[in-house]
Formats: sequence, structure tokens, C-alpha cells
Amino acid sequence: MATPDKFSETNVVNSVALYLASKLIANGYLLYYHKRDVLQIADSPAGWYYQFSVNKAAILADPTVAAAVASAKGLVTVTDGLPAVPRFIQRLISDASIGPADVVSVPAVSVELSPVMLTESYELGARTKWRYRHLLVDSYVRTPDEQALFKDWLALWFEQDTFIAVHDHDAGTLAEIGTVRLEQVRVDHDRLVTGPEATTYQVLANALTEYVA
Repeated sequence: MATPDKFSETNVVNSVALYLASKLIANGYLLYYHKRDVLQIADSPAGWYYQFSVNKAAILADPTVAAAVASAKGLVTVTDGLPAVPRFIQRLISDASIGPADVVSVPAVSVELSPVMLTESYELGARTKWRYRHLLVDSYVRTPDEQALFKDWLALWFEQDTFIAVHDHDAGTLAEIGTVRLEQVRVDHDRLVTGPEATTYQVLANALTEYVA
């Protein structure tokens, strides 16, 4: 059984983000990881293109990438928080380009995790415990139709009793260390018409993650 440190925020957040990315790719979207500057066009090692902002022209000229971009529903930006200073959300409809470092284009999504709380003994006399953390998947999209899709998808992908595998990103091995189970899932939505997120559409999934360590 994995020790508590293996269920670090980095390991859980990155694992949930990759779980979400695989679902989005399967449904016709490409992914851009804002913090790592990586483009992902497929759910396989060959589908990752690093230093995208530096090598953008060469990457987009690649026939495989060009075909993926031409057929994609959109490019989802994955970031660590929305909105996060000094980043400002930019609503792009026909333009799928990547903006400057202080701009996050929509569709965009972040995965955020609370500190550990509500620990209780797993069994009498054991040092292992049930541990809980709040999970927030926060997304901004372009249109009401896209908002409707994300509401349906997040409710399905993060439904009650879903198990998500957690991998060891801290060690760089990506070895599976266990799973988290989702409880108390709720999906909400909003329309933002003021501020830097003007005329964007928000969808949030809140859940309680449960694991033993």
C-alpha cells in the first residue's frame, strides 16, 4: 500500500489532468499544457510536442500535426489555475493560436486540489487512514453549445464512485501508486460577461477524492 507522500498534490493533480486529457482527445480536442509549453494531439507518447511556443512553425508544419489541427474541435489549454495572475483569459473562436505568456486562450481547464482533510483510521490498530481532498475541475469554454458539452462530459467522466489511477510524477517513473475514488460530485455552470473572462462560459466539477494511505 502506498505511503501518504505518494498521494502528493503533484501526483494527484497531474494524474487527474492526464485522465481528463485522454477523454478530451478521444472527443476531438487537442491539448496545450500552458506551464510545460507542450502540445498533445494523441493519447500516446508520439502525440506530445515539446517547447511548442519556440518551435511552433515547425510543429504546425508537421503533416501529422496539421491533420490533427484541421480535424480538431478545438485546442484546450491546461493550466494550474483559472484565472491566475498574471494570466488573462482570451476568448478565441476562429483563431486557435497560442497567445503570449500572460494570456490563456479558451477553451481552458485547470485541476486544483485542497490539502488533506478528514483523515480516519482505515482499520482498528492500523496506521493507514482514509484520506480526503477536495477536487476542482474548472473550465472556461467559447459558446453555449460547447458549455453544454462540457457539462455533460464532466458529469459523466467525474461521476460518483469513479476511480482514477494516480501515477508517480514526483519520481518521474509514472508508476501507478494507487487510485482515488470520487464522492459527492457536483457540476455547476455560469456565464461570465464582465472582467477579463468577458463573454466566456464556465463549467465546474467539484468532488471529494478518497484514498487509503
